[in-house]
Amino acid sequence: MFKALREPFVCILAAFVLSSLGQAAKGDLVLNLIGELNWDRSTDPLGPAAVLFGLTSNDDAPNANELNAFNVGLRILPAAGASGVISIQSVGIPSSNSVFPSYATIPILSSVGDVQTVSADNAAFANVSIPSSGRNLFQANFFSPTDDAIGKFEIYADRETTNYFTTTEFDGAKFQNVPTFGDVKGAYLGSFTVSVSSVPEPNTLLCWLMSLSTARGLRYRKRR
Repeated sequence: MFKALREPFVCILAAFVLSSLGQAAKGDLVLNLIGELNWDRSTDPLGPAAVLFGLTSNDDAPNANELNAFNVGLRILPAAGASGVISIQSVGIPSSNSVFPSYATIPILSSVGDVQTVSADNAAFANVSIPSSGRNLFQANFFSPTDDAIGKFEIYADRETTNYFTTTEFDGAKFQNVPTFGDVKGAYLGSFTVSVSSVPEPNTLLCWLMSLSTARGLRYRKRR
């Protein structure tokens, strides 16, 4: 049953994205990333988890804060001085305050070029009203596939693949803070600051151990 739901869902959302490029209207929902994240790869090799949520900016406008499905294309770019690669390892349903009472499928992750897109819809196929306090869309787990990321990495919502849908907005609406033209990066959502704690090299550690062993041997001889 899961496969029967998942495959049509991917095809339908792909059709929505293609039909909405360059012509989607602005909506009143805003994307936001919770916090600026710090990540020490020495202590947490699998990377941090972040929850993305939609926040409505106008709760009074009729139907302006409704949501039935979404695509969020994330682009993770190194800032000046950073090196390596950060990517999304997996996505899932938020553990609390989810936007949908139930999801038609677990949020789906797809990749095209440097953009990774997360897609999901409401299992009830009905609009959900988003309060001004916000609702969580999905959880993303990040990692460094090359295991060499260091420095600051900025997260953007891609303007071409990021949109949302209602039961009456079949062509897709743009989140209010996602540009429809201009900056090719998209909407800034947050960042990772990736570091690696100082860890002794194996040769250095071996020298320390040998020195410690020699010192203990000398003490033992003196006692005798």
